[in-house]
Amino acid sequence: NESVPVVVDIVVDTVAPVSVVVVSPVDGSYLDSGDFMVSGTGEVGATVEVFDGLGNLLCSDMVDSFGGWSCDVVGLVDGVYGLVVIQSDVAGNGSVPVVVDIVV
Repeated sequence: NESVPVVVDIVVDTVAPVSVVVVSPVDGSYLDSGDFMVSGTGEVGATVEVFDGLGNLLCSDMVDSFGGWSCDVVGLVDGVYGLVVIQSDVAGNGSVPVVVDIVV
């Protein structure tokens, strides 16, 4: 008994996406509240994650079909932060981090 062969195409993606673009807040911003939106552009379908300088995840979003993303940071206490923003493509490859310095 022989079966019919099945051909399966596999795509191996080991290339990291380019760094995400952060539109808001801009680097060096002074914010009057610890509740704010982070937004920008990225690779369609990628996941964007925003971390505080200690590696705590603040928010995340998937880049939409137009290349946009946004997520809400809630409850950040007064202080100086270096937001670290990374996008990972659907294969799990992470981009070079972008750091946005803010003061709440």
